[in-house]
Amino acid sequence: MIGSDQVPRLTALNKMDLLDEAASARLRATQSDAVLISAHSGEGLPELCDRLASIFARTLKPVISSFPTPTAGSSTACAASPQT
Repeated sequence: MIGSDQVPRLTALNKMDLLDEAASARLRATQSDAVLISAHSGEGLPELCDRLASIFARTLKPVISSFPTPTAGSSTACAASPQT
């Protein structure tokens, strides 16, 4: 097992601007965990960004690493951590 069942998933359904209200309502009812978006109109993009930020805040871990640089005997440290 590689643990893929523990990886967060987020479904984004695009092209919402092409649906009528009834079809949109059906999708919202049947795909309640999905974010419905339209890249064309921008509908749903703020919610998508918020949901992604929430997932990243919960799952990303701070990382510190160092690696040698071309200057003999020195190293460079890099740190990355999720922004809250």
